[in-house]
Amino acid sequence: PGVGSKLNDGAAVAITVAAGGDKKSAYVDFVVPSGKPANVRIVLTDDNGTATLYSGTQNGSVRLRQKVEYAGNAKVQFICDGKLISERNL
Repeated sequence: PGVGSKLNDGAAVAITVAAGGDKKSAYVDFVVPSGKPANVRIVLTDDNGTATLYSGTQNGSVRLRQKVEYAGNAKVQFICDGKLISERNL
């Protein structure tokens, strides 16, 4: 039934649950290069497309730990001030 629909008592309702068999997770660690504060992004590319997992300003030498949930083949990129610092396949 659609949102806000009214059903009679005893009416059948079909529920579909998406299979999550391909869903995986991992933790990745990155250290911001020393020096002045940097604009940092952590970007995931997997079978679902590309998504920014983190975006913000961090001081140099700060360690970032990010939980990554992904589907299929995946890679994570660590970018500081627009420059690719590290790329990891998951």
